[in-house]
Amino acid sequence: MIDIRVDRISQIGDTTLSRIFIDNEPICYGLEDIYRDVKVYGETRIPAGTYPLTRRYEGKHFRKYNRTYRHKSSLWIRDVPNFKWIMIHAGNTAADTEGCLLTGSSVTMRNGSDFVTASVEAYRRLYTLISKRIDSEGATITFRDLDRCRSACTS
Repeated sequence: MIDIRVDRISQIGDTTLSRIFIDNEPICYGLEDIYRDVKVYGETRIPAGTYPLTRRYEGKHFRKYNRTYRHKSSLWIRDVPNFKWIMIHAGNTAADTEGCLLTGSSVTMRNGSDFVTASVEAYRRLYTLISKRIDSEGATITFRDLDRCRSACTS
């Protein structure tokens, strides 16, 4: 089983910044919308927890990424309560997320929020690592809210 972990480290402005790990190895940064007690469509980050990660063979991200990158599927975060069609994809700001997880190689600040850069490069790196193993091993993705912990937060 591929173990993907998203450690949320800060929430600034309208973005949540994280580090993404595969099997405890840091791969890239992640960017999402902010935490909200009550979900707002397209403006709320994925709730903390562990979810299955599978391939998806339809939808706008699949069509775009298949055409642009020749990917055979999208990376779909499944079974998220009150969310539907949550993907991992390239993008730079909260405006690009629509509730999904974005990837980035580095982080900067823009208009009072975090902004990830070299997103396509980070996405390709992550996709390649997962795609090689997902069919034979399966995958889960765990989101940890380290940015909301007041004391040591390791679970």
